[in-house]
Amino acid sequence: MKKAANSQVHNKNGSEAEKERERVPCPLDPNHTVWADQLKKHLKKCNKTKLSHLNDDKPYYEPGYNGENGLLSSSVKIDITAEHLVQSIELLYKVFEGESMDELPLRQLNNKLMSLKRFPQLPSNTKHAVQQSSLIENLVDAGAFERPESLNFIEFGCGRAEFSRYVSLYLLTQLTSLPAEHSGSNSNEFVLIDRATNRMKFDKKIKDDFSEIKSNSPSKPISCPSIKRIKIDIRDLKMDPILKSTPGDDIQYVCISKHLCGVATDLTLRCIGNSSILHGDDNNGCNPKLKAICIAMCCRHVCDYGDYVNRSYVTSLVEKYRAHGSILTYETFFRVLTKLCSWGTCGRKPGTAITDIVNVVESFEGAEPYTITIKERENIGLMARRVIDEGRLVYVKEKFTEFNAELIRYVESDVSLENVAMLVYKK
Repeated sequence: MKKAANSQVHNKNGSEAEKERERVPCPLDPNHTVWADQLKKHLKKCNKTKLSHLNDDKPYYEPGYNGENGLLSSSVKIDITAEHLVQSIELLYKVFEGESMDELPLRQLNNKLMSLKRFPQLPSNTKHAVQQSSLIENLVDAGAFERPESLNFIEFGCGRAEFSRYVSLYLLTQLTSLPAEHSGSNSNEFVLIDRATNRMKFDKKIKDDFSEIKSNSPSKPISCPSIKRIKIDIRDLKMDPILKSTPGDDIQYVCISKHLCGVATDLTLRCIGNSSILHGDDNNGCNPKLKAICIAMCCRHVCDYGDYVNRSYVTSLVEKYRAHGSILTYETFFRVLTKLCSWGTCGRKPGTAITDIVNVVESFEGAEPYTITIKERENIGLMARRVIDEGRLVYVKEKFTEFNAELIRYVESDVSLENVAMLVYKK
């Protein structure tokens, strides 16, 4: 075979040649690697390059719009020592005693529609359905579904939008129950926000549910909710260009999310607060359109001290309760909090008892042992989680003064260890 001009000659077989080649993390997305000798070519066609410019011409895209520090999150990596860890644990105990942080109320409710429609389809694993059922019913109790004909929903970090699917199902049943004078006037929309590409989405299920309900109630002149899915990082999202608002309309928005991960909760709260249509005076003569917020939170271990919504709250706790000579700052305490949060949600290894003793600074070389029981470690994790959530609650109460806001446990911990939701509704 004749060798093509300028091609390289390989004296080794393919497997030997590949062993000598080096794979390196892609600078655009370290989650995948490429051959070092093909990096330049890869960067031109990497999906991350395309995705980073996906929304360049969109009116709702503004880089860093909802970030505390613009485009970047915490840019300085903070190294945590055993001393930081021990002082943070001791400070946590003082905070809980001094601030009288009682256990959050358990409000596990049951939505009848979910019991009738969803539970029979899941004979073996109903944990997700139980969570969705409770969140929906808590929204019902908060008055979020009043005047259903004018309700729109925004799901942040929607993933496949399973939560929106069941919210829509309940909404449709409410629409079919409207008195005659309100029938046929519904105009509902679901805005689905997520930065990832999701397979097996529930968007079509919303339309299928409508078709089924419509066929069972042909005399009811209801319209199918419209669906708007937007692929974007919440950090870069301006809500107003997406939302509907005209003087004199009755449109209201309910913001929802089930297990919104880490810093995304902080970005979402800012996103809502930054919207003139949802919450603001500059809304072209229209009243603010926000009706309620329901966010089931998770993954505080990936929260970010730079983007957290209530730096002043945590700073005040550090300054009020740290011991004389303490080395803790807001940044170091918050960094430790994110590490401690996993203690409350990681579960126990098989064979361990709550009275077993663990040295929590064992991973720090040369550190004096600091021993606690397994149960104490779990409680410390829940305390750390509570401080992060409490700061968010204080932020919402200060920002959204016309609303009630509360933290609840919406299911028992045996259903989900991530069982805390923030519920915000009109006074």
